[in-house]
Amino acid sequence: MHCANVGYATLVSVPVKLHARLMGEVDLFFHSQHTLSAPERSLLEALASHLAGAMENLRLNALEREAAVSQ
Repeated sequence: MHCANVGYATLVSVPVKLHARLMGEVDLFFHSQHTLSAPERSLLEALASHLAGAMENLRLNALEREAAVSQ
């Protein structure tokens, strides 16, 4: 694995989802072995959820601007 070759021992991936639609992921790299606690995991999932909402708002605003320009 490339991450291990450059010194990372742990990779944590948190999906960025809006409802059931996967929009991306946030990856956290740790140089030491690390297991997330339930509160840490919950916090990261909440942040990822807010990120997904913000990304969707940006997408909708861009569509709105595009529609306004084409009128």
